[in-house]
Amino acid sequence: MVRRRTEYDLARAKERMHILEGLKKALDHIDEVIAIIRKSKTKEEAHTNLMKKFKFSDPQTTAILEMRLQTLAGLERKKIEDELEEKRN
Repeated sequence: MVRRRTEYDLARAKERMHILEGLKKALDHIDEVIAIIRKSKTKEEAHTNLMKKFKFSDPQTTAILEMRLQTLAGLERKKIEDELEEKRN
């Protein structure tokens, strides 16, 4: 029981770390990401274009598109970077 719970927690932490890595990469290229989103006519088109341009995975791209602009624009950059560092350790 303990082993299964630990494996589950580890898998969730790895998934979250993967998402955070994508968010950090999006923050590093915020102007391009916003431009791609604005140029896209639909959410699906934005999703495809971001995946092509930055090699984001599907979950990473979905997280980026669901994020509020103020967060994506870097107001919470430190929070994302701190959480990513915590997951890596």
